[in-house]
Amino acid sequence: MTASDVITVARDMVQDAVQDNNGNYRWAESKILRYIGLGEREIARKHPEAQYIDKVENPEISDPATSAAVLGISATFKMPLCHYVAACLLNEDADDEGNLKLAAGHYELFTAEMA
Repeated sequence: MTASDVITVARDMVQDAVQDNNGNYRWAESKILRYIGLGEREIARKHPEAQYIDKVENPEISDPATSAAVLGISATFKMPLCHYVAACLLNEDADDEGNLKLAAGHYELFTAEMA
């Protein structure tokens, strides 16, 4: 699973469409990559087995450098990671009550899928 796989789904979850004629999105890829790294570490903390990819442990989880980067957790945890990233992005606009509720909903889905 690559960072791009997560970015695509997370952007859909938060309806992050292209904002201008230059193809720029509301949330920069670098910010999403940082949230992916945070989410990977949170998942690995709750489920250490997530770090086993093809039966090989990946002890190092760091923020992915590019969207092409292969992530350090199993693809089994793709949807929880996408919900985590969506919650983080929407929390940035927490002054809007609607976004705050959406962020809470995505975090609840993340937590439920981690149980």
